[in-house]
Amino acid sequence: MTRHVDMSQQLRHVLLELCEHRRPQAEDLVFFGERKKDKPISLRALLGKYFRPTLATAGLRGFVFHDLRHTFGSLLLDAGAALSYIAEQMGHASVTVTATVYAHALRKNRGFVNRLDPPATSQLSATRPQPEVLENLEISTSPFFLATPEGVEPPTLRSEV
Repeated sequence: MTRHVDMSQQLRHVLLELCEHRRPQAEDLVFFGERKKDKPISLRALLGKYFRPTLATAGLRGFVFHDLRHTFGSLLLDAGAALSYIAEQMGHASVTVTATVYAHALRKNRGFVNRLDPPATSQLSATRPQPEVLENLEISTSPFFLATPEGVEPPTLRSEV
C-alpha cells in the first residue's frame, strides 16, 4: 500500500536542487547507488557513507535511522499539528496510537493554557474580573472562591445522593 507524506517547501527546494545535479542514467532517482548508477542507493551505503558520519560530526550517539521518523512526528507536534494530521503522516492506524507514542511530548504542552490569557493590551473583556488574591490570605471572604498560593479557584460542586 502506498502512503503519501507531505513535504515542506524547503525540503522540496533542496530535493529539486539535488535532482538538477543527478547523473543522466539515474533520472528517476535523487539518491543513486555507488556501483550501480541506475539503481537507488542501498541502505547499507546510505548509513555507512552518509548517516553515521553525519551523526559523528554532529556529536550524536545512540541515534538510529528510525529515530528520524520519530523526530518528524515530534516536530510536527511541537509545531502545533493536530494529532489526526500526525497520525495520517505517520501511517498510524488511529489517533490513539499517535497519542500513546507521543504522550511524553503532549505532557510538555502544559504551558499552552497560558495562551488563553488575554493579551497585555487594554482590551475590554466580556467577563467579570476575578477577585484579587492577597499574598497571605488562605481563604477568600467570598464563599464561592478558594484562594490558594497558586491562584483563585472555584470550589468543586458536590451533589448529595
